[in-house]
Amino acid sequence: MSKETKPGSSTPALWRRLLAQHNRLGLQAQLLWTMGLLMLPVCIGLTAWSVHDAGLHERSRVEAQAQALARSLSGAAATPVLTGELAQLEGLLLQIAEFPEARRLTIAHEGKVLSDVMASATERPKALFGQRIDTAPDPAIARNGRVVRDSRPSYGSPFDGGLIENRTDAVVVWTPILGAQVIGWIRVELSADGIVADQRAALFYGGLVSVVVMATALLLLNILLRRSLSPLRRAARFAARLPRAVGSTLDDEGGSQETRELRQALNFASVHLHHQYQRQHEHVAQLDTITELSSDGFAVIDNAGQLAYANPAFRLMTGCAFQGESLNNLLAGLRERLTPAAPVLQAEAWLDGKAHEYTLPFSAPADMVLHLTVRPGVGQYRQLLYVRDVSREAAIDRMKSEFLATAAHELRTPMVSIFGYTELMIKRPVREDQRKEMLEVVHRQTQRLIELVNDLLDLARIEARQGADFKRQVQPVQPLIKEAVEAIIVPGGKHSARIEAAADLPLVSVDGQQMGRVLNNLISNAVKYWPEGGEIVVAAKPSPHQGVAGVSLSVRDGGMGMSPQQLARAFERFFRADQACHIPGTGLGLSLVKEIVQLHGGTIHMDSALNEGTTVSIWLPVAREDVPIAPAVNSAPALASTAEADPVTS
Repeated sequence: MSKETKPGSSTPALWRRLLAQHNRLGLQAQLLWTMGLLMLPVCIGLTAWSVHDAGLHERSRVEAQAQALARSLSGAAATPVLTGELAQLEGLLLQIAEFPEARRLTIAHEGKVLSDVMASATERPKALFGQRIDTAPDPAIARNGRVVRDSRPSYGSPFDGGLIENRTDAVVVWTPILGAQVIGWIRVELSADGIVADQRAALFYGGLVSVVVMATALLLLNILLRRSLSPLRRAARFAARLPRAVGSTLDDEGGSQETRELRQALNFASVHLHHQYQRQHEHVAQLDTITELSSDGFAVIDNAGQLAYANPAFRLMTGCAFQGESLNNLLAGLRERLTPAAPVLQAEAWLDGKAHEYTLPFSAPADMVLHLTVRPGVGQYRQLLYVRDVSREAAIDRMKSEFLATAAHELRTPMVSIFGYTELMIKRPVREDQRKEMLEVVHRQTQRLIELVNDLLDLARIEARQGADFKRQVQPVQPLIKEAVEAIIVPGGKHSARIEAAADLPLVSVDGQQMGRVLNNLISNAVKYWPEGGEIVVAAKPSPHQGVAGVSLSVRDGGMGMSPQQLARAFERFFRADQACHIPGTGLGLSLVKEIVQLHGGTIHMDSALNEGTTVSIWLPVAREDVPIAPAVNSAPALASTAEADPVTS
């Protein structure tokens, strides 16, 4: 059941609507309306007061005239009343009835009307006789009337004043006719049309003056407000232009203290916004440059599920072609390129306001792995996407796992042999010749285990230090080649060596000990993988590489060589071309060689054919001319035991 609306409830609603309309006006219009509303009751009050004052003034004048007429009649009518000369009374009243405002004149004596004259604007005055009235004013009239002079309004008592009736349609004055006592009454009734006319005139002129005064005051106020509010309007227009013209200021045009303070505040805000805009613009430009040049991908998804922004790296990695592409289409394109083991990407799951992270392995291109981070956006942006290419990290993790598995296998093989032979010698009696053979196997496996651990430690140290502990010196390569050949090649043996070094070889900046280790590994591999023996050629010649001057070193043998499949894996750790392990070695030699050469700024290349031999070529850049030659070249000799400890597959 609906509640009944109270009758007075519409008044506050009307007032609220008026206030709402008033608040929509400008400040100048509000002030003019407010001033007009304040002046309106004042003008109405002044007009009403002038009308009332004009009525009082005119009534006083008419009452004074009525009293004067009544007194003159009172003095002239005393004798005719006493003598009964009615004709004289009638002539007297008719004469006075010619007065413009006279309406009725009456003379009464002993309760009878001696003479009664009526006057109007259209007819001449006429006398009426014989009407019976009281010999004195009605007591109610006496009580409600105003006492003139010192008259005493007591019924039947003599007084020399008179009474005025309280009437609005006419002015009525009662005056006694006095002899020895009150012998009669004279009633003078004058018209009140003059009073009404004066009040109307006062109302008209008062209203006219009020309107003129209000209009003049509002006009002057409008001019004053326009002058006073002109700086405010300029300030408002200036404030509206601030987003487009920051940095500009308002001129000092005077005005009130408040206007000057407002101008100063706007000028300060404009300059401050200009500085803030410049800093923000520079910051945005920096962010744009960073995102454009970043190798990581950034993308923003708006609330409509559209791609609002994507930097070049994101477009390259994800394959999205343009901004404005829907998120669902983007995810559908990614799903087609992911491997079956990749996590499922669903845009609906990202609406929970939480961050999500995914590792995405791709099938096309192969071996590419992306790390996707999805974070909730702010405002008009729903999600922020961050993509990072972690293919290298994934490959390193995979290589690390494979390396650990291979290293564990390589370490386990000699340890199993050592454990088995020692356990056999402990638990079973063996002959002395068998014991000696077992101890020799244990010794060889222990030596292999030590070599393997040393190579692993050296490889880890070199990779970790990245050549920081290399002691480089500017020196020729001929002494390094000679020392390596003399350390490996035994005179009179199955293998011989021929050094082919150009006479004009430039100097190189290398660590003599590490470079000797490289040459020892290469020459040792040539010896081990050429069991039949023959001449090993070690050559050195100037050779530019990609426009950079350098020295090329090569070691060539005619041994068993490698197949193309074996050649492709030659530099892998623990890979050996001799899978039967008839040739001693750890499978880490070429990995060490490649790492050392690359840390010297060089390159390594291998050519091989099965049963035809292998050629390993090293290129090293020449030393800079501004680097002085070391006074002494310390190329540590490469020991034969070292060569035995660093076999590498070839």
